[in-house]
Amino acid sequence: MFKLNRLFLTAVAVPAAALAAAGVIPAPPASASAVPVAMENCGNGTRQCATFKPHKLFLLRGGPNVWLSRAHWSHWSRTSARATGTLWGADITLTRIGSVTVVLHDPVTSHGVRYFEKLHVIGGRDVVHYWYWSWDQHNWS
Repeated sequence: MFKLNRLFLTAVAVPAAALAAAGVIPAPPASASAVPVAMENCGNGTRQCATFKPHKLFLLRGGPNVWLSRAHWSHWSRTSARATGTLWGADITLTRIGSVTVVLHDPVTSHGVRYFEKLHVIGGRDVVHYWYWSWDQHNWS
């Protein structure tokens, strides 16, 4: 059975409690009231999604595209998250950037959502290694 791991965020942001109530992320224990989510662009720069342990995570969408596929999340906590997988890029052609580790860190709360603001790519070739979430661009930059 397919489980929805993404929730679209448009003009109104969704608090983490609502994400848990919708079944998008598991409800955190009472002592961990704000488990951060990862943000990603959900469609041509017009929407953003809150994700929790996604199998595929888009770092950049809208040309060129950059994404982590086959993500295996070994760690997800209130302070950081870590996954390994394959990083891909696409513009004119599809390019396998390489096997990488992605570390999400520095959680913040903005627009009513607690999310990881920074992302670090370890490994790969010809890729930016430090990314920041931009609400204005609906993308990592």
